[in-house]
Amino acid sequence: MKKIVFGLITGAAMVAPAAAKADITVASEPDKSLEASVSADLVTTYLWRGQQLGGFSVQPGFSVGWRGLSLSAWGSTSIEDKWNREVDLTLSYTVGGFTAGITDYWFSRTGDEVDARYFSYAAHSEYNSHVWEAHLGYDFGPLVLDWYTNIGGQDGVDHKGNRAYSSFVELGVPFTGLGLDWQLIAGATPYCTSFYEANSFAVTEVSIRASKTVNILDRVSFPAWVQLAVNPRSSKAFLIAGISF
Repeated sequence: MKKIVFGLITGAAMVAPAAAKADITVASEPDKSLEASVSADLVTTYLWRGQQLGGFSVQPGFSVGWRGLSLSAWGSTSIEDKWNREVDLTLSYTVGGFTAGITDYWFSRTGDEVDARYFSYAAHSEYNSHVWEAHLGYDFGPLVLDWYTNIGGQDGVDHKGNRAYSSFVELGVPFTGLGLDWQLIAGATPYCTSFYEANSFAVTEVSIRASKTVNILDRVSFPAWVQLAVNPRSSKAFLIAGISF
């Protein structure tokens, strides 16, 4: 009898670890390829491709990504009422250094007699304030090249009054030095469009940006940056600062 009891106990002891090991093997791990992030920036001036679109602004955003595919939302609101509010939705795909995407820009059109309506998408509606833009880009490492073209919505027109399919090409050169991260940026519109207030090929952005992570009491850190930008077409210059959370 003792031998039988001992045999049962021994068998149970051998089965229990095996069962536990089987449970560990079968249990699935979370999909680490699914990512999400949130952010919020404060900027002294909202400058976009050489054009000032706002004063001191709060710019929140979030994104969800899965294996190179991402969906993001971003917005900008200035503390002064004279500037438009902006809400952007972007769907993009990145593989290696190549990126392709589509962005839906929406502007509140502050000061217009006709209020913009977010859910008004008709091409010729006076309430529509959306612009749809396609983007292709490649990160070569030493430099980044991006091409943007408006494919719908409230696009600009050319000198004949036809839809311009307004485009913008931008070249960025990132590098590090003197304890800072730097980026040289040059951008231009290749042909006439009222969207960028250009009568022909025009360089609208030449800038240098320096950024650094700032630490406070060794517990809190956040990126901060300063950018000096000029717009050769409009002969305007900007010195901008920003922090990110």
